[in-house]
Amino acid sequence: MDYAGSSEQYNYIIAKINIGFCIIFSIEVLVKLTGFGFRYYFSQRTNIFDFVITTAGIIDVLPLGSSINLTALRILRVARLLRLIKASKTLQD
Repeated sequence: MDYAGSSEQYNYIIAKINIGFCIIFSIEVLVKLTGFGFRYYFSQRTNIFDFVITTAGIIDVLPLGSSINLTALRILRVARLLRLIKASKTLQD
């Protein structure tokens, strides 16, 4: 997530935040898999989407993630955020 001219401190903080969110979303996936069961969890499109995004995030933070181009999957993270925002608006109505 670095940009031209970004400082080492900025890159370090962003990397740590990314790891933190990966841990949180991984726990969410594990809790849902445990609670719903494998078959039901993967029968829901939103859960499949979350699983793919979370897996991509894990690959991204692992050392081998730097050798794989995950730009398209990073863009999908934004889609996940937008889906969460849309869901929260639906809950408010």
